[in-house]
Amino acid sequence: IVLDALPPLMMPAIILGGVLSGVFPPTESAAVAAMYAFVLATFVYRQIDLATLVQICTRSAISSAIVMLIISMAAPFGWIMAMQGVPKLIATSVMALSSNMYVVVLLIAAVLLILGMFMEGNSLIILLTPILLPLVTSLGMDAIQFGMVFMMAIAVGGVSPPLAVSLYVSTRIIGIRVEETFPEVLHILAILTFTTFLCVVWPAF
Repeated sequence: IVLDALPPLMMPAIILGGVLSGVFPPTESAAVAAMYAFVLATFVYRQIDLATLVQICTRSAISSAIVMLIISMAAPFGWIMAMQGVPKLIATSVMALSSNMYVVVLLIAAVLLILGMFMEGNSLIILLTPILLPLVTSLGMDAIQFGMVFMMAIAVGGVSPPLAVSLYVSTRIIGIRVEETFPEVLHILAILTFTTFLCVVWPAF
């Protein structure tokens, strides 16, 4: 049993080892992992034949198309917000409310949670990072800490409808409808939100 489990357990080692050693960048690690899994399933465990491969590719194409359609609709929305100066307006409004670092970051996190419900994460990163990062660092917040808060807030938004890209991807993988995730998904949202709060008030976390 241990020997059978060793090949799959090598996947994290290959991914982390490849990224940390510089063999391939993080963005390509998913492709490397997928190729390694394909080799294992096809040649080691012999669970994939030609017919099964066609079914897998078809399901993957459909799932990817659904997610990309959601993202493609979110991208124009992000462009409209940028053209109207909404991100800059948000940053200015947050600073007008308080000059306390923790209050400002909590307000920013709350804004990100709301925007994440309607915008795709990459759009938020591109639009808001150049505006918010100088803002929080000028208040004394470490850039790495803010990056973690930013990513956690986007993660919460990715599970929150109506956009909920992460939720749509997850439900497609396990074969259920988004509506079936309620109310259980609220537990996940609560944990993610609490963790985001910890990242704000406890930098060492």
